[in-house]
Amino acid sequence: MKKGLILALILTFAFSGAAFAAESAQIAVTVTITQSVSVTVNPGSYAFGATDAGATLSTAPDTFTATNDGNGAENLVITVANTTNWIAGSTVGTDQFAMNVDTGSGWTLIDPATGSSLAAGVVAAGTQDFGLQLLVPSATTNAGAEQSIAVTVTASAQ
Repeated sequence: MKKGLILALILTFAFSGAAFAAESAQIAVTVTITQSVSVTVNPGSYAFGATDAGATLSTAPDTFTATNDGNGAENLVITVANTTNWIAGSTVGTDQFAMNVDTGSGWTLIDPATGSSLAAGVVAAGTQDFGLQLLVPSATTNAGAEQSIAVTVTASAQ
């Protein structure tokens, strides 16, 4: 009987050890931080004032600063829109104006149809300074009417 009890205890300990052994499995947990895309421009307005038809006006020496307020690199595009009475174009004409941008490399036309690249790969909290040049229509059918030109800087994730 003693042999049976000892054998039972040995088997109990042997199987008990196996019962306490655990299998393990890993779980792969992933996360992606969504990129927020945001840009601000300062100052938010500029007034050229009164001028003659056919004039070329520049914001220099003043500049605008576009700031990447997002959390990842951004590409910036600048566009220009028609006014109430003037059409944005690539050249000037009657009631047609053109707008150029300068980021430090000279004046470049802001394409009235698609806009133009202002900067690529601007890091979070990074900035891009730029100036604007307005080529006033050579003639206008709305003399004395103030025109407000919407210039827009749009950010997209790089």
